[in-house]
Amino acid sequence: MPTSGDLKVAIIQMCSVDDLSINIKNITKLLSQTPEGADLVLLPENCTYIRINPHEPPEKGFIPITHKVFNELQAIVDKKGFCLHMGGVPILLEGASYNASLWLQPKKALEVVYKKIHLFDVNVQGQKITESKIYTPGKAPAVIKLKGWSLGLSICYDLRFSELYLHYAKAHVDAVLVPAAFLVATGRAHWHTLLRARAIEGQFYVLAAAQCGEHVSQQAGGLKRSSYGHSLAVDPWGEILVDLANNAFGVQCVELSKNNISTVRGQIPMSNHRRL
Repeated sequence: MPTSGDLKVAIIQMCSVDDLSINIKNITKLLSQTPEGADLVLLPENCTYIRINPHEPPEKGFIPITHKVFNELQAIVDKKGFCLHMGGVPILLEGASYNASLWLQPKKALEVVYKKIHLFDVNVQGQKITESKIYTPGKAPAVIKLKGWSLGLSICYDLRFSELYLHYAKAHVDAVLVPAAFLVATGRAHWHTLLRARAIEGQFYVLAAAQCGEHVSQQAGGLKRSSYGHSLAVDPWGEILVDLANNAFGVQCVELSKNNISTVRGQIPMSNHRRL
């Protein structure tokens, strides 16, 4: 059993498609497989919809936070008793479109807790993605609280911007969430290195639920894209606690310890030594 100060987290890895109903069906199935006693369940970026056809209308896949699917998920959260963090969801809010993190707690109203700050405008090995044509950027970091834990929020491409994680380190958060849909090429080169570096620099846990495998379009004649997978949980020392395979579609739990954070920060008291 977890001791006082521990947090039991379930990390979900999935392979979303460009069809909301299919994704919600898969999310519901995965949530049903979450072990009893989980405090927090993490879903990856694009869990409700992933763009596979780059030529589809920019508004495709966006839903308002009043959409009925969130009532369905709220009912599961109420029944199971865990909190659910939905990593980057394409939502419509106050006349703008965002890649946002949603926070569902038992018997409480859904919250939009973070909007992705750094938008993914890249051309990697001929694969061009321009998120700024689709999303409005967020403006600020955000922290949520759960059972005495402070959780810093980020989404995917944010991972490359160390100043965001330095902000969380200075705020003494206990963990940072990094829901993602990393490309295979960038994932192979940078995913593990960046996540471990953020954990080591910040002396906090890093929890990254990710998209994996080959996403086959349900809308556009067999178009495909791939995600790197390898959902990770990394401890404050930089040790990898969980690493799901590239094509592993499922749930894995990890227990986080406040004592582990205190030990690492006590051995190397970086917050006392910071000069910038």
